Amino acid sequence: MFGRKFALRGAALVAALGLSLTLGSGTAHAVTISPGGPFSGTSGTFSIGTPPAGLACSSSHITGNFLSSPIGGQIGTATPSMFSGCVAYGFPVSVTLTKSPWALYLTGVNPSNPNQFYGNATGIGIKITGVGCTVSFVGSAPLTWTNPNALKFVGTAPTLTATAANCLGLINVGDTLPLTASYTVSPPQIIT
Repeated sequence: MFGRKFALRGAALVAALGLSLTLGSGTAHAVTISPGGPFSGTSGTFSIGTPPAGLACSSSHITGNFLSSPIGGQIGTATPSMFSGCVAYGFPVSVTLTKSPWALYLTGVNPSNPNQFYGNATGIGIKITGVGCTVSFVGSAPLTWTNPNALKFVGTAPTLTATAANCLGLINVGDTLPLTASYTVSPPQIIT
């Protein structure tokens, strides 16, 4: 069964200079990032849904940029690429972006770990193509950043929506799925 769940492992990073966050306690937290600027990263996995049901890629690459100052809360952009070893239900598939770059936002700090930040990526568009199956998704994805170099799309909510689906009825327009990915970023970045 095509499962209706895909998981995306591999993709984005968060950071900005002088951004203030209001945490659950109502206190403001000034955020800085060092060194900021361009970044790249590799992912050990990339998936949409919950493997083995869904899509799983063995690796992907990501590039992006941390903004020198936030724009309405946006702290940077990221573009995943070079998806390799992608398989859906035992069949090889290709993965391409239909929207890029993704906008990165920082939304909070883990109260039990000051080195971990919460955020999200918006403006996501992904197309999966294989023999007898083509599916397109748009949406957003929750993420975490952990100093000094760990960017994760955590897949805690099914926030990608299928906008086109021709896949033997295994996934349908309107189905929502989580995106999961984990990247190691270079150069290392420290958000405080």
